[in-house]
Amino acid sequence: MSGKIYAPLKSKALSGDPSDPTNNYADISGTDFGDKRLLDVNILQSVSPGTTNTVTTIVHEDIIAANTEQSYALPANCTRFILRSQNTKELKIAYVSGGTSSDKYLTIKRGNTYEDDSFYLAQTIYFQSPDADDIIEIATFV
Repeated sequence: MSGKIYAPLKSKALSGDPSDPTNNYADISGTDFGDKRLLDVNILQSVSPGTTNTVTTIVHEDIIAANTEQSYALPANCTRFILRSQNTKELKIAYVSGGTSSDKYLTIKRGNTYEDDSFYLAQTIYFQSPDADDIIEIATFV
């Protein structure tokens, strides 16, 4: 499993213009920030530089019950996806059913976005939130 977590590099609000050169992001995968909270990242702006895709689909998946695994099937020919939680402090994601209730998950902290463009088969992603009122934002690219 390969993915990247992107965060803004400036402390003031990002502009709504994705071509704004001051909207700088860095790959912070594996970085330990201790207990410091990162700025909230807009899912449409947290993209890898230089990537192009023809069809983008954005869905909002409502969490039905807290601490219960849910799934989302990526579309056929999906080349990349971006995922984040709107509300929760820690979202668990996995590539196998039951993974969010075992040791086969990644934890995405509030304000971070998870991106994956290195998978090779049709995939289903699994996620679990501790909050029943959470909404998971998923952007897929074909």
